Amino acid sequence: KHNVRNALAAFAGAVSAGASVEDIKLGLERYKPSQYRQQIIQTKACKVVADLQNFSPDAVKAAIQTLYKIEAYEGGRKIAVLADMPSLGKMSKSLHKSVGESLEKTGVDMLFCIDDRADGYISGAVKKGFDESNAKMFATSEELGKCLKETVRPNDIVLLKCRKEYEPLEMLKMLDK
Repeated sequence: KHNVRNALAAFAGAVSAGASVEDIKLGLERYKPSQYRQQIIQTKACKVVADLQNFSPDAVKAAIQTLYKIEAYEGGRKIAVLADMPSLGKMSKSLHKSVGESLEKTGVDMLFCIDDRADGYISGAVKKGFDESNAKMFATSEELGKCLKETVRPNDIVLLKCRKEYEPLEMLKMLDK
């Protein structure tokens, strides 16, 4: 949904700059997101939505909405793996909590978080009725990766919204073994 808005804004800007509708259409059709920007990857273990860029509240909510829109295979679960959003200042706690609250009615079955600031995701989700036993907090990427390896089943879909310092590409490799 948010990418549609971006495409419409690009379309409007290109039209006002004098581009033809055909050229704009061709440009939009050729668009490829940057690597690991809401990229869907089929690993041996599961399907992964890798979104490793932009850690604002709106970006995390948009990634969760993308996960919501993807149809799970029969018996599959939707697992959101969320790292903290850095640089939010005094609003950090409330913004993390607000993102957690937005998990209501998104079909997320399990919530895995990394970094102390990310505990707001869990408290916000639980406040809105998310089953606390399906939410886990991890101190290190190694612990998180090990849990993913042990938890993920073939029909699951995993949203991986983590920054580079949490080694999400290593987690992807683990899921592809």
